[in-house]
Amino acid sequence: MPRLTVEDRERFVEDGYLVVRGLLEPEDAREGLELVWEHMPKHAEDVDRDDPATWIDKRGGNIPDIGQTPYAKRVVGERVFDVAEELVGAGTLRRGGGFLAKPNFPRADTDWRPARGHLDGYPAGANGVTLGTVGMFTVAATMYVSSVKPKGGGFTVWPGSHRIHADYFRTYPLDVNGADGVHGDLGEGVEFIGEPGDVCFWHHWMWHTAGMNAGDDIRLALITRYSLQDMDVVRRGVADGDPWKGWSGVPDLGTQAARP
Repeated sequence: MPRLTVEDRERFVEDGYLVVRGLLEPEDAREGLELVWEHMPKHAEDVDRDDPATWIDKRGGNIPDIGQTPYAKRVVGERVFDVAEELVGAGTLRRGGGFLAKPNFPRADTDWRPARGHLDGYPAGANGVTLGTVGMFTVAATMYVSSVKPKGGGFTVWPGSHRIHADYFRTYPLDVNGADGVHGDLGEGVEFIGEPGDVCFWHHWMWHTAGMNAGDDIRLALITRYSLQDMDVVRRGVADGDPWKGWSGVPDLGTQAARP
C-alpha cells in the first residue's frame, strides 16, 4: 500500500524535500541507534556514551560500517527504498546507494548561528571532485535514530533550492561549485526537527547541510542516497536543467512535470 499521498508528492515537487514521520518502526530506530554507538569508538576518539562531557566539540566523521549490516538491507533496501520509489517512480532506482551514520556533536560555543549549505557530488574545496563532474544520485534520505530539537544540529535544507539550481544548470550545466552554489537568493534554511524514526527525503539538487549543534545531545542520523538505474538520464537532466528527468512518480505540475 502506498505511503505517500498526492499532496505529499506535490509538496516534494514544490519544496524539494518531504518529511515522513515515523517511517522507521520504533524497534528499527532503536536498532539503528545501537549500531551507531557500537561503531562510534572507531570514528570519534574518547567519546563515552554515558558521559556527555566527552561529546563536546568532537569532530568524528562518517560511520560507514553499518552499511554492510543486515540492518542496512532491511531498512534502507526495503522500507525507505519503497517510499523513495513512490517519489521517483516504481522500478526506477538502484537499491544499493550507500549507507552511513553522521553524528553531529554539540558545541562548546552555544551561540547558535545559521549554517552554510552545499551541494553533494559537485566540486567543493578539497573534496576531490573535479570541475565538470555530475552529482551521481537522484534522491537521498536522512533518517533520525535520536530526538533532534531546534538548534540541535538538525539536517537543514533550503526549500525550493532545487528549482533555483535547475534554472542555473540550464545555462551552466557543469560549472557549479558545490560549496558556493549558484548566484541567487536561496532564502533561509529549514531545520529538520524530529524524533527517532522520522525520515527526510530530499532531491539531489537541494542546498543542504548539518546545522550548528548548540544543544546538549549528539545529533544521530543515518543517510542513504539512491540513483536512477539509468545514470545517463541524470547526466541529461543536468545538461537540460531538468530536475525531474527520469522521474515518473511526481505529479504533472506544468513546467515541473516528470519527463522521460
